[in-house]
Amino acid sequence: MFRPLLLLLLLLLPLLPPFICLATGTTYPHSLTMKGPPMLISHSFKNNPSFGAAQAVHGCTFSPSVTFLTKKLHPANNWVVDIGWLSETMAKICKKYHLQNPDELFPSVMTTTEWMARQLHNDIKTYLGEIEFEGSIRVAVKESDIAVASYQCEVWQVSAFF
Repeated sequence: MFRPLLLLLLLLLPLLPPFICLATGTTYPHSLTMKGPPMLISHSFKNNPSFGAAQAVHGCTFSPSVTFLTKKLHPANNWVVDIGWLSETMAKICKKYHLQNPDELFPSVMTTTEWMARQLHNDIKTYLGEIEFEGSIRVAVKESDIAVASYQCEVWQVSAFF
């Protein structure tokens, strides 16, 4: 029974994304948080009465931050992740959305702040192959002085399992 399952996993490995998320509830003693550049966007929540006046096109300033959490520091450098790499990565990702309308980039999605936090998390995962990291990543997006949405998930390098 175990061998056919292993064979199936090995056949599916090329189809898996390089990093996957697992919710395990692990706690991490080390973290590094970096604020990204603000993203000025315009969007709407068309045809959704739940959003009231926000159904109309309106501007918003998203202020993102990302926190990398890990159980242990990098063995050679005593860091969570390279802060220079993180700064450059956040700048690239935020530039993609700055002065844009997410409704045009993602036409079938209600681009809420909560959704944007998850999208930025997914964007960060595309750069993880550039570094060594094992742990959890939390992305928070501040939309006002009183409202912050976040998305957090553990990331695992798929190749680490095989």
